[in-house]
Amino acid sequence: MLGITGAFRCDFCHRYSHGFSYGCEDCLLDVDVRCIKLRLESCRHEGHDHPLFYKVESSSPGDPGRCNACGCGNTGTFMRRRELRLLRCTPCDFNLDFACATLPLKLTNDRYDPHPLFLTYRSFHGGNNDPPPYEVYCLICGEQRDPKHWFYYCAVCDFDAHPECLLGKNPHLQIGSTYRHYKHPHELTLIELVDDNHPDCHVCGSSCANLCLECTKVDCNFVIHWYRCNKLG
Repeated sequence: MLGITGAFRCDFCHRYSHGFSYGCEDCLLDVDVRCIKLRLESCRHEGHDHPLFYKVESSSPGDPGRCNACGCGNTGTFMRRRELRLLRCTPCDFNLDFACATLPLKLTNDRYDPHPLFLTYRSFHGGNNDPPPYEVYCLICGEQRDPKHWFYYCAVCDFDAHPECLLGKNPHLQIGSTYRHYKHPHELTLIELVDDNHPDCHVCGSSCANLCLECTKVDCNFVIHWYRCNKLG
């Protein structure tokens, strides 16, 4: 059933989103529109030559399943149920998780490059399929990149970067949105913490990191976890 929620966590790509979602009350699922479009039938992706099919596969803690685009194990809600939800080409043993499958094929980010950046599927060397014989690095974070994993690239500037470094950890959230909380009289703003200052949550007492709700009044220091402590009224 399609519904509108203020914010939710997609159970396929494990990203937070605002807006429309598909939900199943029996299965306790929330799926964003981007993922459900890939789920409905076999799909094509420029990152692989063959059709990809939606698969739900059993997994054990020692065999988490790996996405060929990012190399990460499929994590989140379904790992606790020991299930993997992937787009898969069985003949090639190629897996694609929903977070990578829904990456934009082209984007712009003037902060880092004045030209369009294209999703690129492998670092090539000498016009063949072999990875380069030298180390490659993300030019945003400075960390080494695995040349087999997907990245964004500008051929004009020879600029390349991790997808997460360009898009951020929560590309589908509206940072700055305001909310109400039943335990607080003022409006709260959704913020993303980027430094080491992690204030304590006023609901559960543990420190807040990444996403939290902060009171909009200057003289009020009320802060709570955005997802697990935001029983919004």
